[in-house]
Amino acid sequence: MTHPCPRFARSPVHAAALAMLALVPMTHPAHSAPAPASIQVETFGSLRDIIHEGRLEGRAPLAAALSKPHAHALGALAGLDGEFVIVDGRVWESRPAEHGTIRSTAYAPRADSAALMVVSHVAVWRDIRVTHAIPLGALQDTLAVRAASLGLPRSGPFAFLIDGPVTGLRWHVADGRLLAPGPSSHEAHAKAAVRGARNAISARLVGFYSDHHQGVFTHHDSKVHMHVLLAAEGLVAHVDSVCVSPGAILRLPMVR
Repeated sequence: MTHPCPRFARSPVHAAALAMLALVPMTHPAHSAPAPASIQVETFGSLRDIIHEGRLEGRAPLAAALSKPHAHALGALAGLDGEFVIVDGRVWESRPAEHGTIRSTAYAPRADSAALMVVSHVAVWRDIRVTHAIPLGALQDTLAVRAASLGLPRSGPFAFLIDGPVTGLRWHVADGRLLAPGPSSHEAHAKAAVRGARNAISARLVGFYSDHHQGVFTHHDSKVHMHVLLAAEGLVAHVDSVCVSPGAILRLPMVR
């Protein structure tokens, strides 16, 4: 049985209430613990550079994220030739192919670089069970509330993972071949992509939250940047829309 997303009208009271009700912690947070350096987030390139300056070149090798253990990252490949995620040091890539299709490619350590990469090195995660459907519009409020309760910076930035059932998944894989050289627009970038959708599926979402990185790794109207990984299919894509279903597990960095 699937759990469709409820209609969601965002208000501070509603958002905070949903955030508190939607999740049940599976472990108890420590009462006092310093924030470890391992939850720090590093960025290479930015959405602003890509869109407004037309900078699609590689800004950092993917290998830079793998210089330390437990790397978790997402981003766009150089030339906007597809999307990637890194999950605990393992790299997954998807690139646009012919006739609106995509293909999975193997990581090439000496060649692969990113026009945009966001990375954090998280060794231990805290698991939180999702008990009510969380539409994308409510997810950022949920993350802010849960972060504060677990000792993470409420404003971010921090990485997160979501594993389990989702509905209403809409995704895209960038295709820089369809862009004219130089500065562009959000609309042009939206069109220069291979798109897909799944109504109900079990997935892994790799994401980063921040309320002050608009134009860097989140768009101006969002505090979240997420990629979906469907490992069995070798699919990696940017998430445009999704609803997290009850039974999924939200993972936030452990503060020790």
